[in-house]
Amino acid sequence: MRKYARLRYFVRNQLPDVPFVRKLISDKMEKAVLATLIPEEDVRYGEESLHNKETILSKYQGKLGAFLSKTEDELEEAVKTCVRYQSLSADELDAIRTDMRFCRIAYGFLPGEYAAFSLERRGMEERKSYVSDQQRRIYRYKMNDILAANIFIDKSKTYAKYKKYFHRNVIAIRTPQDFGRFHQFVSTHEEFVLKNALDSLGKGVSLVKRAEMGDERAFFNACIHKGIHVLEERIRQSNALSAFNETSVNTVRVITVKTKKGIVVPYCILRMGRKGAFVDNSGNGGLIACIDYATGKLKTDGYDEKGLICPAHPDTGTVFKGAQLPEWDKLQALSEEAANQSEKINFVGWDFAHTENGWVMVEGNDSPHIIAQQMILGGLQQTMKQLLKEMEV
Repeated sequence: MRKYARLRYFVRNQLPDVPFVRKLISDKMEKAVLATLIPEEDVRYGEESLHNKETILSKYQGKLGAFLSKTEDELEEAVKTCVRYQSLSADELDAIRTDMRFCRIAYGFLPGEYAAFSLERRGMEERKSYVSDQQRRIYRYKMNDILAANIFIDKSKTYAKYKKYFHRNVIAIRTPQDFGRFHQFVSTHEEFVLKNALDSLGKGVSLVKRAEMGDERAFFNACIHKGIHVLEERIRQSNALSAFNETSVNTVRVITVKTKKGIVVPYCILRMGRKGAFVDNSGNGGLIACIDYATGKLKTDGYDEKGLICPAHPDTGTVFKGAQLPEWDKLQALSEEAANQSEKINFVGWDFAHTENGWVMVEGNDSPHIIAQQMILGGLQQTMKQLLKEMEV
């Protein structure tokens, strides 16, 4: 993931700031995604039986075998950890594996999405109602300017653009010349959050305590050797959010889409970590619950991507459904203000945390995953198609 992000970041930075060039590259990237998906007639044929799925997979082994192989580890992890699969026989699990591979090239679903969306229980038309990982990429290329969106690939650029919403001290380190700023920062913070600037999904994030850091210069050199890093003053979340889990910074993910009619929010969730965890991502074992964007109240139980469903947080007992998040009108205003400042970027996932002084921005993402809400409330394909029609792209 990090290698791909670095390459993507480098390539984008080389693009001239010329609209038709950026559009040409976006179109090529969209076509590259579409090339991983098989024709509709083969999808329909495959959906008729397990045997037909095996036939289709064999047919495309030469063309898409390498593409499929990239997700084999995730496939085995999904089969191993999904709650629903624990009681299945070996033959039934093999059928699941075949269907997962088929769904990867038929619709673009990752194995984790397959399990999260319970696709083994769904027919072709219902499967098509969900936005897959590959389809999310296509929406991103259609909705966002590829060069402008670079601001979200590099977290240091995100901070530079939106720093008035961060309300905390943040620095970026890239080269040996940044050691002075690094030294000044760590000298004034007993602990801080360290992030690889090009990572996502909670990867490359750690809480560093100055007393346990060891040699300052060696620590600094190890960081810049691995690429651009961001150091952030630790967010101290409010009691209202700590009630769900106090060890993680629990965040609200708001996806905004700019349309001709204004800002639309098709997706809004609360993400919470488990006891002892520092990050809140559901992909890293955390829990999620859907939020009514109009009111700021949680409207579902808590879920994880492995199939666990619970009415209250299993570590703290805090009940999900009906819980009111604080100062919700201020978060709505913050989300929409930030979205309006994102020129040429129409599709953004914003992460916010709540402190005793109000809501603060954690980061933004120009290619936000939309797994969690679909897992709980159903597919968003028609919603995304309609929003695309209502955009000026």
